[in-house]
Amino acid sequence: MSNHNYIEGVTFTHTKEGVLYSFQDARITIEGLEYLAENSMMQKAFRIFKSFKEWL
Repeated sequence: MSNHNYIEGVTFTHTKEGVLYSFQDARITIEGLEYLAENSMMQKAFRIFKSFKEWL
């Protein structure tokens, strides 16, 4: 999603064990909001991501 400019502020760190993701500064862009409005499956994913972020 960050490759398509739908979200900003997500960082990826490659390690020997895999990839670490940081969502501390994550935010959705205007393009991301438009995409969510057009795609109901992504709306479900957004709600899950949002609740996960609030849980942290």
